[in-house]
Amino acid sequence: MSILSVLRKPKKPASPAPVDLSSSGYSDSELEKFTQAQKDALIERLEKDRLKNEHLRTDQRQSCFLIARLEFVEKGLGMDGVVTDASLGGINFRPASRFIQERTNERIVVHIGDVALKGILRRTQPSGYGIQINPRMTDEQFADILEASALPFEQTI
Repeated sequence: MSILSVLRKPKKPASPAPVDLSSSGYSDSELEKFTQAQKDALIERLEKDRLKNEHLRTDQRQSCFLIARLEFVEKGLGMDGVVTDASLGGINFRPASRFIQERTNERIVVHIGDVALKGILRRTQPSGYGIQINPRMTDEQFADILEASALPFEQTI
């Protein structure tokens, strides 16, 4: 079994499962008081919430320690740091500087060795920047990056 087959989660089924109102937070007695229109509206709202969150991480993250350079496309600025974990669709980048500036929705390029990954900076947190890779990494790029890591493959998050 390859490392990539272990890291991938199974794809979600194409047809959505029916929404169960028991998970809505309302008790059975409260649900009985709802009209059919109210129940339909609740089901529609729950379905919208499910679809809204469907884009969230689909690949397991892999711990790594990779020297990298982050470049902000529109500003022409760059910073050195390390990639602390990666998946086919994203990475966490920790700048080498002492302070982390609040940034979101900025187009970036991350250079890890000979690999240049385009993406969008989605999240700033004390541990660094959460970056969505777009387009997603190929299996070959991901394998090359993991092989260059100072951490063994078995350390998954």
